[in-house]
Amino acid sequence: MTSSGIAGLPPIPEEWMALDGDASEWPEGFGDERRRGRAVAVQVLYEVDLTKRDPSTVVDRRIADDRTPPASASSARALVGGVVARLAEIDRTLADGAPQWPVQRIDPVERSILRVATFELLHARGEGDRSSERVPVRVAINEAVELARLFGTEASVRFVNGVLGAVVRQIAPDTTDALGATMPVLNRVDADDVGASPTGEDGLGDVGAVSPAES
Repeated sequence: MTSSGIAGLPPIPEEWMALDGDASEWPEGFGDERRRGRAVAVQVLYEVDLTKRDPSTVVDRRIADDRTPPASASSARALVGGVVARLAEIDRTLADGAPQWPVQRIDPVERSILRVATFELLHARGEGDRSSERVPVRVAINEAVELARLFGTEASVRFVNGVLGAVVRQIAPDTTDALGATMPVLNRVDADDVGASPTGEDGLGDVGAVSPAES
């Protein structure tokens, strides 16, 4: 079974819906439930961007329609709420990282992915006994790349990878240096990697109805 998609986006695949994935893929402790939560959050933010609907209504419907498991639903709500609450800061961070691409010109799918990832880089923390830990840079970027691969094209993968690498250099240069050769997704990034993105429109506007995630 796959979740139902919305206009312009494919459904979340079955393997992203399981809660019992290979734990070895998540050494930092952020599991499959968080991965699916990210995918739901991107779907919600994309729909809100295009339709201007209330984000709390959209996230409730998306979770119900997909029969999203509680842990993934909680993660999705936290991500949507966090992006909505800190949208101005997130978009400033993206603009500083990739000034050649104003946020309003980025394709709405890629924009939604970048907003989720940038929120995670700036504010998101773990859950349960890891609630004091920030989402590791490697996880935030790699998960965004996987979302771009799922919802976009190979050009989207390169674009998201490039923008987030530039953002990390802006907000955590020590992290970039420390990761070195173990983090090629960062080492490959330069201004030329931030490729063309179709023109989009910033449709979130005043959407404060979702409770923000705690930072």
